[in-house]
Order: sequence, then structure tokens, then C-alpha cells
Amino acid sequence: GTGRGDLEVDIAVDPLEGTNLTADGGPGSVAVMAMAERGGIFHGPDIYMDKIVVGPDVVRYEEEHPDERIDLDAPVKHNLEIVAKALDRSIEELVVVVLDRPRHVQKITEIREAGARVKLISDGDLMPGVSTAIRGSGIHMVMGAGGSGEAVLTAAAIKILGGKILARLVLPTVANGKGQDKIDAEIEEKMPRLEKMGITLQNINDVLDTNKLVPGNDVIFSASAVTPGHFLREVNLFGSGDARVHTISMGASGAVRFTDSIYIKDKRDTPLYL
Repeated sequence: GTGRGDLEVDIAVDPLEGTNLTADGGPGSVAVMAMAERGGIFHGPDIYMDKIVVGPDVVRYEEEHPDERIDLDAPVKHNLEIVAKALDRSIEELVVVVLDRPRHVQKITEIREAGARVKLISDGDLMPGVSTAIRGSGIHMVMGAGGSGEAVLTAAAIKILGGKILARLVLPTVANGKGQDKIDAEIEEKMPRLEKMGITLQNINDVLDTNKLVPGNDVIFSASAVTPGHFLREVNLFGSGDARVHTISMGASGAVRFTDSIYIKDKRDTPLYL
């Protein structure tokens, strides 16, 4: 080949999802990439997205019961009831992952009052979102506001796995309940750039579903663990400088692969580790 071609793609990356987790040795940090044909991935601005993420069982339930759907604007209990019915569980058996942030205090209270269990995490809600589509993960739903880039990456995996995400862009000052003066200042600072991306004060509150976040049909997702957690093993570093990496990868074909890769630093002096 010539190394040249006319294939254009969109790529979304998070080189280290969970920087604080990595620094503190906490679980769940990963390196993530998603790819699709040109125009196949939403270009998320550097603000928040409020979201709900659920697995394929909920999607099937909604198809069978068109009048019963999760809704970003509905009360928390309504959404929990839909997920419970879809999974044939009681609300008390549901586990909902939420970032441990002051902005989520009310949401956390409502989840607990409805009877579901809350799993608070300090950082990194991307892989918990993916986990909602993997049976046996112990995570049934993810709720709350986090980075828009992470939400888009979650959507890529969720689309491949048949789950669902509903999201809405939100300015950090709004999500964190800051005063109107700070909200106005952020609007003045960020809206000119957002408007160049087609996001205005008139449409910023629009709900973005899975296919709006990832409209592409030929989607690839890959995540490699840095620290352990969410069905992936951590990087193992050996005395020789070699590294063993555990990765999940998936594509539009529906195939999901878990792979172990060993990166050899010096081929002259390296046994193969098991």
C-alpha cells in the first residue's frame, strides 16, 4: 500500500480516564478510545452532560412497553421503576452509580428514598456506564452530571452493546448551583465557542440520545485498564520493565473481546510471564 487513502474517521479519546484514581491508586482508571466514520461521533464541548445510562434489557422493555420509558426529566423513582421492571427485580435490588459530588446530593437522596442502593464513586463514571450493559457487573444504572467527553465515549460502547444513554449538555456553574453572576460569566466565556459548534442557549437543553451522541454505524470502542476495576485487571509491571495490559474491545459486528497483551522491553532478556 501507499499509506494514503480517502477514508475519514472521527476519533474520541480519553488517554487517562480517572487521573485522580491513578494518582491515589484507586480502582477504575482506564485509557479509552472510540472511532466511527466521519460524522459518526458527537463533538462534545468541554462542559458537563447530565445523563442516565442503562443496559439492553431496559431497551427491550421499552420496545415492548412504548408508554414506559426512562426520561431525563422524569422523577428519579419513575426511572428506577422502569429499570426494575425491565430487569425483573425490585427497586431495592438495583445499584445506581453516581459521582460523589455536592451537585448530586438531591439525586442521591431521591435514589435512596425510592429504595435503591447507591454506589458513590470519587471519579470515573465512564466504565460504570459501560458496565450497565454487562450482566454480572452489579451495576444497573448510572445517573448524574459528568464530563461530556466521557459521556460520548460511554455512548459509543453502549451503542455497540445495545444499551441506552440519555444526556443533556449543562454548564458547570449551572450543574453545581452557582449564583447567577457566575453563570452569566461562564455563558459569556463559553457560549461563543459553543455557538461555533452549533450549540446555543436555545438548544443546549435538548436531550441527546444514544444515536445523537454516536450517529455512526461502524463504531469501535476500546478500553485498557490502568488500575483494577469494572471487569478489567490492572497493568502489571515486571522488574524487567515489561508490562501486561488487559483490554476490552468491541465493534459494530457485536463481537466483544477481552485481551491480555504483554509488551516486551528487551527481547534478549525477557521470559514470557503467565
